[in-house]
Amino acid sequence: MVDSQNTSTHFEYVFFFLLRTSLLTEEGELLEEPSRLNFDSRKQTVKQHGIRFEQDKRLFLREATANQSLDNWALELQVGWQSLEALYAEQFDSEAQARHYCQKALLGVALLILDEGASVAHHSVHIASQDQDYPVLRFNKPPSEDFLLNISKSGEAKQAVLHQFRPITPNGRPMPKSLQLLLADEKPQLAPMISGDFEPNSVFLVCGFTYGGNDGWKNAVEQLLIQKGPANRPGLLATIFARLIMGHWQFGRMNEEAKLWRSKLQQICHKYRNYANQDDGARPPCTRTRQLERQLQEMQAYQNEGRLLMSRLQGALQTLDVNGNNLATRLEQIRQVQTDWQIRFDKSGEVDKIKWPPNNDEMPLLASFYLTINKLEDHVVYLKQQIDYLEGLQQQWLLFLRKRHTLSGEQLNTLITLFILLFAGAGATFSINRGSLGIDAENQTLMFIILAVVLIPIVWHFLGWFWRQLCCICYGTWFNKFLCHNTLFNKLRAIEFFGWFKK
Repeated sequence: MVDSQNTSTHFEYVFFFLLRTSLLTEEGELLEEPSRLNFDSRKQTVKQHGIRFEQDKRLFLREATANQSLDNWALELQVGWQSLEALYAEQFDSEAQARHYCQKALLGVALLILDEGASVAHHSVHIASQDQDYPVLRFNKPPSEDFLLNISKSGEAKQAVLHQFRPITPNGRPMPKSLQLLLADEKPQLAPMISGDFEPNSVFLVCGFTYGGNDGWKNAVEQLLIQKGPANRPGLLATIFARLIMGHWQFGRMNEEAKLWRSKLQQICHKYRNYANQDDGARPPCTRTRQLERQLQEMQAYQNEGRLLMSRLQGALQTLDVNGNNLATRLEQIRQVQTDWQIRFDKSGEVDKIKWPPNNDEMPLLASFYLTINKLEDHVVYLKQQIDYLEGLQQQWLLFLRKRHTLSGEQLNTLITLFILLFAGAGATFSINRGSLGIDAENQTLMFIILAVVLIPIVWHFLGWFWRQLCCICYGTWFNKFLCHNTLFNKLRAIEFFGWFKK
């Protein structure tokens, strides 16, 4: 559904498709576009086979049917997409292979509305969403007069302006999530992004370009927009939309994945922090060794996934920085060459030279890249904090397990020694009773005292073990809180006969 009020002026719309020229499959194989698409760059046209963009992307232009209503944009998008699949099917061995490649290689689609009037504010594009919280989104021109591009003739008042539309939720608020575009069904729709390196997560953008309601210079403006630069460099419009789609794709997928893992890491840290501190640290001692080891493995798995995500975020940050820098360089080159036109990307009109990074938000086109970089950097900082905290919890678990293993070994050695002394004492007593050692029977009392001293640590150890097991079995009940965590029990538990014996 599309709202188009004040439609007395003529308008048309086109679609830009940005695809990768090669894919890395989950099996580690490199799937490249058909070599027959790599024809002589001097003959490349964005309307036919697309234009190569930085050797790893290809930008296509597909026009909607002439005089077609904007209400039918979804149908026109499907027609344009099917034409691309048919183009690739001519080069691949099968239509299924071409369809699979196109769906995986698609980075995004931009719908550009070209209106000859003075404004594009009356256009509104609606699209269905699979997100349960936002079943329908509406792309509108923002209320502010921020623009991506402003074109005018030197000394003339008429202007042509490019605006980026923003997705709005049914309650009238900006869309807080990034969604991917699905083209597999009959109608295009948006869906939540999927985590993973191999998910396409293609984006959908809507922009509006107004010629300012002035006749007689539309052809000249369009020539400026599509004219290639030296060395057959992409034109102004192709440069802007390739960069916009790439920036939104890179940020959208990484931002959603980072938000997801921030929540997961926060939950796992909160879970084990409470686990370690529950009842003054009484819960971990009641946990079996195998369960503690499984918990340790879970913490390590989350830590590994978090570090992997941080590595991917660093790669995305570098990509966005390179794209922002290249975009600024290319825009400045175009502006310097087109001396007959005044091309503005800043709101004040006082920027002498386009530089990267931008000093402020005076240039919305570059500021969008800079803001996304800042947001991803915030994710990196937060993830690092959570991973470090989780690593600290992991060290607590490791220390506890090592202490348990060490204490068990020491107690086992002491028990063996005591049992040896016990058996020796029992043997001596047996010999005394038989009179074979020549020791007077009246000294049996001393021997029994020695045996008692040996038996006390053993009995004390097993009584303590039994009491701890009983406390663990009754963990969380009144019995545990009343009898296992009172002052007397803690003092008795502090008595270590084994320590006295070893001394």
